[in-house]
Amino acid sequence: MIGKDSRRRGPARHDPIGCFARAMALAACLLSASCAGVGSIQFTAGEQAYDVGLYKIAWGLWQGAADLGDADAANGLGWLYDKGLGVDANPLRAAEWYRRAAQRDHAAAQLNLGNLYDDGRGVPKDYAIAAEWFRKAAEKGIPEAENNLGTMYRDGQGVAHDEARAAVLLTKAAEHGYPPAQNTIGVMYFRGRGVERNLEKALFWLELAAQKGQTGAEHNRDFVATFLKPEAVARIKARAAAWQPARP
Repeated sequence: MIGKDSRRRGPARHDPIGCFARAMALAACLLSASCAGVGSIQFTAGEQAYDVGLYKIAWGLWQGAADLGDADAANGLGWLYDKGLGVDANPLRAAEWYRRAAQRDHAAAQLNLGNLYDDGRGVPKDYAIAAEWFRKAAEKGIPEAENNLGTMYRDGQGVAHDEARAAVLLTKAAEHGYPPAQNTIGVMYFRGRGVERNLEKALFWLELAAQKGQTGAEHNRDFVATFLKPEAVARIKARAAAWQPARP
């Protein structure tokens, strides 16, 4: 039988890019009185340090930037405390820094704070509060937040049970290229939950999720394919191979 989907949540910050040499050049700029946007520069320098695994240096730079009100840096500090990178893992401190950034309308921090409430790490477990933070991030087009909130509507967890609303949110996340949502909406199309049953749409989304290695998607795809003619399966797989995700 077709398997259950899984709600997978990965890092919400963009992966840092660049090299440490550029980080040091940016950090050196902080010594100049003519250097504008110090908080932003400190954050960028910290991002470069993070990229090469110098988490303690990243922590110091982000601490300075966050003290100057930089929301990116506050979220970065939350991430370091959340994952124990360069500092001892401390969910309480992670929640404090995520909250500081989230209250400045930082979308990734809103997602991260929602995840803490969802898991009960550093804050009391509270699905309703988690859903509200996910909603704020989802409104900004964050695929993981769209997926998480959609899953909560599907399960009636922290929000009223509403499979139609769940399908809308999960479709948005799927269209943004988020594999867990592609798997989930594929299963919903197969079962006719929140959407009209459509085996071709089910196979399309499951094919995309399977291409990205999403847990359970390959099994689900192969199971759904047994209900369709080979020519339909081939057509759908060709369409999936040419598909590109929408920009959030």
